Amino acid sequence: MQTLPLGSQDFETLRLRDALYVDKTEYVLDIIKQPTYMFFSRPRRMGKSLLCSTIRAVYEGKKHLFEGLYIHDKIDWETIKCPVIHIDFSLVDTVTATLENGLLWHLQNLASYHHVPTEEGYTARDIFDKLLNILSANGKKVVVIVDEYDKALNDYIDDKVQFEAHRQILRSFYGILKPYDSKLEKVFLTGVSKFGKVSIFSQLNNITDYSTYETYSTMCGYTQTELEQYFVEYIEKTSEKLDISKAILLQEMKRFYNGYSFDGVTTVYNPYSVLNFFKLQEFRNYWYDTGTPNILVKGLQEQKIQPFELEKIQIQDQFLDAADVDN
Repeated sequence: MQTLPLGSQDFETLRLRDALYVDKTEYVLDIIKQPTYMFFSRPRRMGKSLLCSTIRAVYEGKKHLFEGLYIHDKIDWETIKCPVIHIDFSLVDTVTATLENGLLWHLQNLASYHHVPTEEGYTARDIFDKLLNILSANGKKVVVIVDEYDKALNDYIDDKVQFEAHRQILRSFYGILKPYDSKLEKVFLTGVSKFGKVSIFSQLNNITDYSTYETYSTMCGYTQTELEQYFVEYIEKTSEKLDISKAILLQEMKRFYNGYSFDGVTTVYNPYSVLNFFKLQEFRNYWYDTGTPNILVKGLQEQKIQPFELEKIQIQDQFLDAADVDN
């Protein structure tokens, strides 16, 4: 049995360890063909970081990692290679340090990785600018991947002063991208929420939000087909452990973990819940234990709304574009 990919969201690590990987590279191939700026939001623990890591590995030309996967023979691995700046806000400390200092530390590490020298007194914005300038100097376009773009905002959503300060820092930081339009191959941003998208990226008026596109509705999460195709041995092992038929097991798994739909038609399983279920072999609310958006729970409590009251509510797409933190 292949090892369950728990505890790692790095594509290269999973592949080198021969861990179980649900092949999503058909979507990555499509992403490569799309216009430069892409935004994609999903809840926590849905596989966004693994997706970002997979896109990075493609653009870094690491063909050996994709053997046996959909994309392996679909691209020219030499011409696809680009310098990649992968900014992961889960690694940016905003608790024991200011956002500026946390971002500076992260950018210094990225500069070191790309062998780009920095000087004392540089800001995170300065380093980002220098990275883009130097990495694009040889004529190769640059790929920028930003994971959890909104973490510094979500962490302070209850503190309006700090929230606004972080928004201003991020707006200035991302503004660096605009002058480099012609030197960018792809800019791919992910996050949990869509709030602040317009105000933070106000200088980048060509970002397309693919969050509710039917084409990408199953890019993160496992479909029913993927569950039954990739987890055959785990399904058999768990049904034996729980002493129930595979049909009953799949029925219960669907009831517990198949509650996500991003196009209103197709549904997907939460990967984190599925992997933990197969590891511990018991039905529990795994996502809720680690992925609960506290702001949502607090909002429900303050407005005295029961979760089941939200189940049948339908809203317009525009509602999700609200940039006001109070909404």
